[in-house]
Amino acid sequence: DYVLSQAAQLDLPTRLARSELHRGVRPHHRVLELPGTGGLLAAWLAEQVEGLYLQDVFTIAWQGWADRMLAGLVAVEHGLTGSAPIAAEPGLDGVGTEGARFDYVIGTDPARGLQSLTEDALGRRFPGATVVLV
Repeated sequence: DYVLSQAAQLDLPTRLARSELHRGVRPHHRVLELPGTGGLLAAWLAEQVEGLYLQDVFTIAWQGWADRMLAGLVAVEHGLTGSAPIAAEPGLDGVGTEGARFDYVIGTDPARGLQSLTEDALGRRFPGATVVLV
């Protein structure tokens, strides 16, 4: 599909083990997608779980320009109106500091080299959130 082909052009991952992501995520949850996947995980979840919408549920963190670019393309492809749920600053420093609490934190396993935080480190940083790394 278009978004995956753009991810490949931007040298971002396209083959992610997504099957574990949707277990338990519901429309009333708040989900943070870690930098490195450009919104691909959020897009997949929005397609798989009825009633899950990018703007209402997700915050997409990013690290580099390609990551942020793909997050914007994901938002456009999903027909988002209004502001996209993309973090204002790169990395995780500004995410959650305004009082936002996340029910889920999703991203890639540190072994993939796209983000460096372990499940334990993320659990400490986002207490109460279920961390799912693929």
